[in-house]
Amino acid sequence: MLVDFECPKCKGHICEIWALNGSNLGIKLMYWHMFLNPGLAVNELLLGQRFPSRLYVCKACELPLADRTFVHCPECDSFLDGRLWSYGNAFGHWLGLFCPTCGGEIPCLRNLTTAAILAVSAPILWLPQKLCKDRLLPSQKLRIARAQDKYLTTPDIKQRKPVNYWRMGLLWGLSMDVIFSFFLGARSINWIHGGWTELFVIYGFLLLKGLLIWLPAGAVFAVTCKLMMDRKGDVNLHLTYDADGQVVPLKCDIDDEAQDGKV
Repeated sequence: MLVDFECPKCKGHICEIWALNGSNLGIKLMYWHMFLNPGLAVNELLLGQRFPSRLYVCKACELPLADRTFVHCPECDSFLDGRLWSYGNAFGHWLGLFCPTCGGEIPCLRNLTTAAILAVSAPILWLPQKLCKDRLLPSQKLRIARAQDKYLTTPDIKQRKPVNYWRMGLLWGLSMDVIFSFFLGARSINWIHGGWTELFVIYGFLLLKGLLIWLPAGAVFAVTCKLMMDRKGDVNLHLTYDADGQVVPLKCDIDDEAQDGKV
């Protein structure tokens, strides 16, 4: 679907699209990773974490990445701040993501493993899901409306806290260590004939061994997130249109050659 982007904050029209078929190779790989990685089915099925199928990142805002990322609602054609589904509102969205303006459902990416599990269990879970959705949908819409009031209309000093990327990387590394050690330890049941003591010893050994891999991986994850999230846009790309539909630069120091190269 072709969408005419206009940044709600700077009114710019140049954006980077994050999607499976997005405008950046690195972003495409990230989306395909979320689509194909079986481990992320846990995030969707158990934690209720959903990710919009398309994100629009304004390239003109002189703001960090999180503050210039927007989600498009196809129902009311509005662009919503991506921070609505962060902070304390990142989980528990089993029913999907909903627009706080019109209540419409926002298209989300579905992990391949999650889709397969839901397809197999559909004959059993269809009726319970239908009943739960009808009852929980109003509360989900109310929840996102409250998130909008809490995160976007309150003073910045109250809503924003510095992100501790090192702690985030540490927690991510430890989580991966626990998960992978559990699955590797479960395989040991096939060849261990001892009791629970032996299994706990093996699991503890796998945890310690995994730290050698996942702690450095967590540090790399933290550095990558910091570099990505702190990246700001380029004000030289802040273009708008006049009444005749002609591109007009809002920053007067852009030379004609640079403008022709950006448009």
